[in-house]
Amino acid sequence: MKYTLCYGRETLTLDLPDDLCRRVIQPSFPPAIPDPDAAITRCLDDPVGTPPLSKILEGRRRIVVVIPDATRAGAIPLYVGPLLRYLRAHGVSRERATLLSATGAHGLHSEAQRAALVGPEIAAQWTVEDHDCDRGNVEIEPLDAETPVAVDRHALEADCLILAGQISFHYCAGFGGGRKLIAPGLCGRATVHALHRRTLANIDADGNWHSRTGVLHHNPFHEAMLAVARRVGPRFTLHATFGLGNQLLGVAAGDLVKAHVAACLQYAQIFTCPVPERLPLVVASCGGWPLDGNLYQAHKAFDNAFRAVQRGGTILLLAECSGGWGPEAFVRWLAIPTLAEHRQRLRAEFQVEGHTTYAFKWKATQCRVIIVSHVLDERITAGDAPAWLRGGPSPFQIEIVGTIGEALERLGAGGRRLPYYLMPNGAACLPEVTG
Repeated sequence: MKYTLCYGRETLTLDLPDDLCRRVIQPSFPPAIPDPDAAITRCLDDPVGTPPLSKILEGRRRIVVVIPDATRAGAIPLYVGPLLRYLRAHGVSRERATLLSATGAHGLHSEAQRAALVGPEIAAQWTVEDHDCDRGNVEIEPLDAETPVAVDRHALEADCLILAGQISFHYCAGFGGGRKLIAPGLCGRATVHALHRRTLANIDADGNWHSRTGVLHHNPFHEAMLAVARRVGPRFTLHATFGLGNQLLGVAAGDLVKAHVAACLQYAQIFTCPVPERLPLVVASCGGWPLDGNLYQAHKAFDNAFRAVQRGGTILLLAECSGGWGPEAFVRWLAIPTLAEHRQRLRAEFQVEGHTTYAFKWKATQCRVIIVSHVLDERITAGDAPAWLRGGPSPFQIEIVGTIGEALERLGAGGRRLPYYLMPNGAACLPEVTG
């Protein structure tokens, strides 16, 4: 059977035995909402756990709408546009409202990037600013002795703080959106690092990684972020769920917790994909650009595919990685040759990128992953790669090849006769073993 899968902005075709494909793991997309503006407006007028937004706006003089940054931009104009029109319809002038991008510890946007983030119409008509984790943050009560809390002054000075984001899975927080737009999105650098340091609880005494993808209940990282967000006190939240092609599939609005949980349940129902068992082979595409823009971004699809593969099995992952390895910090952490050394450094000098890289490398000790990327293959040939990826001894079972043909050769005749799952949009669906 020939399968055509996304690879960067193009596609690749591979041929695998049809009789061995046990399931094509895909989200169960409901029909797209036919009138997104009307659906969003209804949610603003009939929210979960709060009065209608129109009532909340009464008498408010300083409105701040928090939105994602470019790393999670997606379809911001499609849900922020209706929200801003609602504000205008209920007497909020453009001078009284600011859109604040929750950059966390990411870099600031250029003016052109901010315009691209929200769309030219919103950029021309509304004030759009970035959170800066190194400036303009005000300290509030710490969570504990190890977790100082400093938050963007714009959020603290607003008399109506609104969070507007979209839902996704997150490998540690369970789900994105909601409280995450404040913590770490609007926090000072020390708070961002202190919050993420709590994710070290996902690494046990033996160095094994315990992912919390899709889980909020008893998730310590989620609970810490929520505690910070509650102290800041947003008045209202809006959450959108999008399918492929930016089709609106679900929307929820209202209370910080109740609306977010409702949105997460919507999202999980669509993007959690039951499978009866783990199989020895999973063939996955990240879903194309930008989901495979670099190896760091491709981790999400790897993480999802890992949920469906047997320990000791193989993942064949299509990820063009046109942007190379990813952030410089990711490359530095990737170069550390053993998990034990990586763990030691992570506890001594915590970095978010180091934590993600540990999760990436740990999975590569539990299964084999063959990554099809002509870009990374060329980098390795040119010597632009960690030593252990250039052929040295390594505990990590990561192989990078330039073509589908090479990947199938690495699988070998026996590997090509294994039962397998196919994941055409690996970054967009979370397998859940039911057997």
